[in-house]
Amino acid sequence: MKYLLCCVAIFRESDVLDFAGALKQLSDSSCSSLVHLNIGLLPHIGLMKTLLNASPRLTSLYVEFQTVMWGPQFNLDHLGTAEPDISELPLEKLTVKVTQLQTDPHFLTSVLRRCPYLTSLHIAGMRLPTGSSQSQLLSTLSGKESLSF
Repeated sequence: MKYLLCCVAIFRESDVLDFAGALKQLSDSSCSSLVHLNIGLLPHIGLMKTLLNASPRLTSLYVEFQTVMWGPQFNLDHLGTAEPDISELPLEKLTVKVTQLQTDPHFLTSVLRRCPYLTSLHIAGMRLPTGSSQSQLLSTLSGKESLSF
């Protein structure tokens, strides 16, 4: 039996890290069959990598991000997002909604490269920093022949 975990709330970074730890424990359990995760609102897109690393068996992820003004500023480096990922993910469906001023396209492309089985991708609200181009994102997507837009 496969389970769907759905959670809709505005999380603080520390809450997401605690949640990721619990997901990791669940994922490490031989009894776990969690393959779908629906979560929002996260304070920064970098936390998506944390959730994917904590739940490497996910086939479907829906995640929404919204920049928050309270609390300390988010630091991507302490989550290891600067390090390249070589592990492949079984993700087939990815939905990302972003409501923040700017989104780093390199981060999203690094996640997409780890998902060779991705067949469905929905990205909404992504605003690139001034001077950035969508070309890297588009070339990453063009390499995924079975992807539906």
